[in-house]
Amino acid sequence: MEVGVKLAIALPCAGHDPKKEFWEAFTRLHKPFPWTFLTPKYPTDFYAGIADVRNELVRQSFESDCTSILMLDTDQTPEPDLIVRLFKHNLPIVSARVHRRYPPYDPIMRRRSPANANRFEGVPVKEWGKGGLIEVDRTGVAACGLFDMTVFENVPFPWFESKSDDPTKGTKRLGEDFCFCDKLRKAGYKIYVDSSLEVGHLINFTVTKEFHFLWMKLQEISKKK
Repeated sequence: MEVGVKLAIALPCAGHDPKKEFWEAFTRLHKPFPWTFLTPKYPTDFYAGIADVRNELVRQSFESDCTSILMLDTDQTPEPDLIVRLFKHNLPIVSARVHRRYPPYDPIMRRRSPANANRFEGVPVKEWGKGGLIEVDRTGVAACGLFDMTVFENVPFPWFESKSDDPTKGTKRLGEDFCFCDKLRKAGYKIYVDSSLEVGHLINFTVTKEFHFLWMKLQEISKKK
């Protein structure tokens, strides 16, 4: 066990009651360090207040004198060795691979387009499909991400906020995860995803790599008809 680690495990619990599948997975989660359990002080709607909830959980982590924080959304199923595997990378920021819970069920990993600096593209499946550590520009970093607390000392508050891609044009909303990723990159941090570490995203079924491949295959068959 690493000496001096005190881990905050922060659950946003916003907008829904955690499913039993999450609690079952959380119970099996190996916690090799001293840890404290953090939840929001006040309930809120996910889309209206999730950025404020995440900021509050970070503040609670500082108040608890934690050295690291694992942000873990409660509509997921982490593997038992999640914490151990994330810590092994010894990085200030690293997350697991989480798929979107709606079509095309792809992993939430984006890179800035080399052809257009204002455009972000998904990481090719030939890269993330084989596993390994992948550097990205944007990801669902707070859905299942491990942070050293010094990160939040080096990024200005508010750490999490939702805003428009272009406020002057009223373009589509940019989620708090992607906004935070932009701030991290501006502060000089690199963002990594352990693409071999899959976290199931719960809807009425668990979205995984295999389900994504199945959905893509069905799309191909549909186009041929």
